[in-house]
This record gives sequence, C-alpha cells and structure tokens, in this order.
Amino acid sequence: MRIDPKGTVAGRPALLVRQTLRHLRTRLPWGLSELESAASAEAGEGRALIKALSAEGLIEAAGRNAWEVTQAGRTLSSATAANRSRVQRHKGRCQQFLGRVEQVNNDRISSAR
Repeated sequence: MRIDPKGTVAGRPALLVRQTLRHLRTRLPWGLSELESAASAEAGEGRALIKALSAEGLIEAAGRNAWEVTQAGRTLSSATAANRSRVQRHKGRCQQFLGRVEQVNNDRISSAR
C-alpha cells in the first residue's frame, strides 16, 4: 500500500497517522493517554482522534476505555510513502546492474573455453 505523504487520513497528516498506528499496533489494548503520546497530541485531543480513526475503521474498541488497531490500521501503518518514480528508478538501476553481472559472467565463460 502507498500513501500520499502530503495527504491526510482522518483529518490528520497521513504520515502522523501512520507513525501513530505503527507505535500502537504492538500494544494490545491501549488507552487514551498512549494514543495522545504516540500522536504527539495535546492532552484532551485524543478523544477526537479516537473518533476520527474509529470512523475510518483504523481502530476499534477493545473494552471500556481501551482500543486496538484493526487490520486496516495495520495495513496503513505498514504503507510506504516513497515516491513511485524513485522506486522505478531503483528497479531500473538494479536491472542494469544485473545485466552487467550477466555480461561479466558470460565473458568469463567465453574466456575459459
């Protein structure tokens, strides 16, 4: 999955939401103070964030005053924000390198005969 690094999720910067979910996905369950800490939010902002993330299906209630990250939230927390052109450029460089490796190997085989 790829996210737009300049985009928003649940009304918050996408990268901040991804970072927050990455922090919380290993904790089962977690509370309001942990969310505020993970999101670098001011005290009292957590409830609004919980509502927004829950509405997006990224978290769900896991008891009274406890939540956990959903599968959709885990997927988002693992998403990349890398520019697609950078990925394509790296793939091209890898293919060029492997082509040179193959050429050197073929030259060695030809020289050995």
